[in-house]
Amino acid sequence: RDLGCEVLAISTDSVYAHLHWTRTLRSEGGIGSVEIPIVSDVTHKISKDFGIQTADEGDTSSLRTLVIVSPDNQGGRIRHVSVVSDQAVEQSVDEALRLIHALQHVEKHHEQCPVDWMPGEEAVVPDPQQSQ
Repeated sequence: RDLGCEVLAISTDSVYAHLHWTRTLRSEGGIGSVEIPIVSDVTHKISKDFGIQTADEGDTSSLRTLVIVSPDNQGGRIRHVSVVSDQAVEQSVDEALRLIHALQHVEKHHEQCPVDWMPGEEAVVPDPQQSQ
C-alpha cells in the first residue's frame, strides 16, 4: 500500500484449502499468516479470463502468474503479465516491486525504464532531441 497498490493472491483452490494454508506454518508446508486477501477461483473464471489456465487435460490448476493492473483512474488496464509455467518455480517479490516502481516512474516522468532499472537511477528519455 506504500506504493499505492493493492495485492491479492488468487488460487483455484477452495476457501477451505486457503484456511488450511494460513493455519499451517511455512516450516510445515503452509503459508502461515498473510496480510493480503486470498481469492478463491474454484470456478476458474479469473484464470480463464486472464488466459492462465493450464492446458493439460484433467489439470485444473493455473499457471503462476503476476498481473499488474493500473488503477481505475488510469483506465484499469493490464500493464504487465509474467507467467511461470513450471509450478515448482516461484516469482520474485523484489522484481514485482521493481516493476511497480518502474511503471509508476513511466507514468510520472514519461521516460522509459531499461532492464534492471531501479528507483533513483536514470531512465531513458524517449525523445532523441530531449535526451541530448
